[in-house]
Amino acid sequence: MNLRNAYRYTHDLLDLWLEIETEVRVEISEAGLRRLTPYGTTARYPFGQVSADEALEAVVFCVESCAKLKTWLEARA
Repeated sequence: MNLRNAYRYTHDLLDLWLEIETEVRVEISEAGLRRLTPYGTTARYPFGQVSADEALEAVVFCVESCAKLKTWLEARA
């Protein structure tokens, strides 16, 4: 299988999550994914300013979500 064509190229985390959520038995906040998506695009540029509080909120969401996913993956092994 050519993996390059297997996945869409997008930074929209909610869209990507919706494609796999039925196969990954982890509860991930859709609102959190919506808030995090701009960090893959807009926040990287000077006009996309992010406050320290917004950045901290994003990091906390990422750490919590990664911990949930790691637990799920380890349970499958």
